[in-house]
Amino acid sequence: MVFGICSNFVMSVYDLPSDALWPPSEKSYKANLTFLVIASALLFKLFRCQKPSQKARKVVEMRLAYLCEGQRLLLESVRKKDQDVAQAASTPKDWEEGLPETARVMGYLWDDANEQPTTQLGLRPDENHVAVKRLFNRALRSELMKAQVFTLKARELEQQGVIGSGCRRENSQSGSKKACEEWLTFHDSNLE
Repeated sequence: MVFGICSNFVMSVYDLPSDALWPPSEKSYKANLTFLVIASALLFKLFRCQKPSQKARKVVEMRLAYLCEGQRLLLESVRKKDQDVAQAASTPKDWEEGLPETARVMGYLWDDANEQPTTQLGLRPDENHVAVKRLFNRALRSELMKAQVFTLKARELEQQGVIGSGCRRENSQSGSKKACEEWLTFHDSNLE
């Protein structure tokens, strides 16, 4: 389309026949040069980097303020839960309880709208940002450990015939079923 517009403009300005642009020759260099200048100017205007508007900058600044405040509140909440867990005498599990979901923590590290790290939006990589990264790693380890524990327990129960294709006989496995239910209740699972 750009080629057609430029070539028609050049043809009309220089009053040239249609074969005057191609192949290049001494007679057609002015027309070809004009065509290149006009095409370059149009492409530059279409694809140049534009500065974000004042409204867009204000939206990004508000988003950054919300991210900073959210990081601060998240870390404060986790510190409070860590203190409560340290004071309470609870039975130990194989994973940490009370951590936020990794997807929620990831929202403070990665911007889904722009598909880039939040530091590229302008969020400073200060001590809160580093602490959120550590919290993400901690929460991810905890979720993976919990998944591993439940997978191993499911394999064990399947080998015992409590779950899976071998659990047809309800009465013969009542002791195993009772132990399974106790384990699931103790580990606060929703698999009861």
